[in-house]
Amino acid sequence: MIVAFKHGSFSVLHPMLSLSYIFAIFLGIIVIKETVDFIKLLGILFIMSGVVLIGGGDN
Repeated sequence: MIVAFKHGSFSVLHPMLSLSYIFAIFLGIIVIKETVDFIKLLGILFIMSGVVLIGGGDN
């Protein structure tokens, strides 16, 4: 990710960093059989919509 920040636009790449929370939830589901409730699904939706709205930009 540090290499990406050196070569890319910070305003586009920084929201992508938030996707690590979604990957952590999916890893928890797969590895330790964590349950996903409505609040977690709502959080995933908010994170993904934020990444799209902020990171989408004019590019």
